[in-house]
Amino acid sequence: MAVVLAVIAIGAIVGMVIAVSTGQGEAVFGIGLIAGGLLFAAALS
Repeated sequence: MAVVLAVIAIGAIVGMVIAVSTGQGEAVFGIGLIAGGLLFAAALS
């Protein structure tokens, strides 16, 4: 559980860095939030 949350957090940070550097911030961040939310829900269930 903790490992899954850590991976999600790292992925979110990496995703935000990539989003900022590519200028596709909103799209990538939105996709990241959706994917992170789904993974978080799956981890809790």
